[in-house]
Amino acid sequence: MTDAPQYQDDEIDLAQLVSTVWEGRWLIALVTALTMLAGGLFAFLAPQTLSGRFEVRPITVGQASAYETLNALEFFNVDRSRLLGLFTEDLITRETLVEAIREYGAVKRQPDESELEYEIRLVAEAYQYQILPPTDPEDTRNRDPRTTWVVDFKSGEDQDTIRFILNQALRNSQDNVRQTLQEQFTRLVKVRERDAEFQLEDIEFKLGNLLEDYDKNVRNRVAYLQEQAEIARSLGIAKNTIETQTFQAGASVVANLTENQPFYLRGYEAIEKEIKLIQSREQKEAYIGELIELEAQARAIEQNQLIDRAIVAFNETPIVQGDFVAARYDVGAIEFKSNIRRSLILALALVGGGFIGIVLVLLRSALNKRKATGAAT
Repeated sequence: MTDAPQYQDDEIDLAQLVSTVWEGRWLIALVTALTMLAGGLFAFLAPQTLSGRFEVRPITVGQASAYETLNALEFFNVDRSRLLGLFTEDLITRETLVEAIREYGAVKRQPDESELEYEIRLVAEAYQYQILPPTDPEDTRNRDPRTTWVVDFKSGEDQDTIRFILNQALRNSQDNVRQTLQEQFTRLVKVRERDAEFQLEDIEFKLGNLLEDYDKNVRNRVAYLQEQAEIARSLGIAKNTIETQTFQAGASVVANLTENQPFYLRGYEAIEKEIKLIQSREQKEAYIGELIELEAQARAIEQNQLIDRAIVAFNETPIVQGDFVAARYDVGAIEFKSNIRRSLILALALVGGGFIGIVLVLLRSALNKRKATGAAT
């Protein structure tokens, strides 16, 4: 007698499967709860890095109009581009960021840490804030096109601390720009005033040289005339004896002095009269042609009101009074992104926990069935 063939039933009984899962629902719930607890602990206790960015833009046209009076003098120009350039230049140094992180951040000095080591850690944290310029719009290879300056950051601080650090650093950079402009204007005023002093000194030197040259020329002229007068007297030439040539030029008669005639031939009377007139001059300045031009230059420098007007116009700008703004930004509008997605972790913990619980229930059921079958045989 032969045994009848046995067939293994591999078909899944769906109803039995559902029944088994339902019977083990408390185990599934327990496993799911444990995995969600573990996932929640990881999501909320694991070190979190927040990232984000915000734009830094020039001031508005309306804000820039506060500098129109100053700019019209063409003495010290303050425009949107200059303000933005000074602001980003100061921010790029990250000195204000370092100070803000030192005061408000979580980077605290350790007991066994030297001052240099602590400064290095502060600077390293400050360099997590990248100040990025606008990109070339024609560069199609750029994967991060920017039309304005942006601040891109990654930090282990919480959102409130990051906003506080940024606000403090940006305000300090604004103050630094204001101070820089005040110092630049003050230096320019001093330079222009010194230039005016130097120009007046140069004119004074030129005036003195002209007067000195005049005195030398007068002495030389008088000495020459006295010599010629003495020759004329010794020769008995009292009147002018210099011959002239006349010739007809159309309807006019032209006189031509004979060249290379000795000066004493003019006669000692005329020569001595010229000496007397020269020596009787009371205002020698009237006989120096360049003197008037130099005095006019000195007067123009002394009466120039540009510096005084520029000081008045500068003091009326927001740099000195009012609310000074070097650039526009909105830290409150930052959209933070975390390297830890808590909602996703909890969702995965829920699904994973449920799956693990179901697997455990099915394994338990299979083991129980195997034990029952073994006991029956």
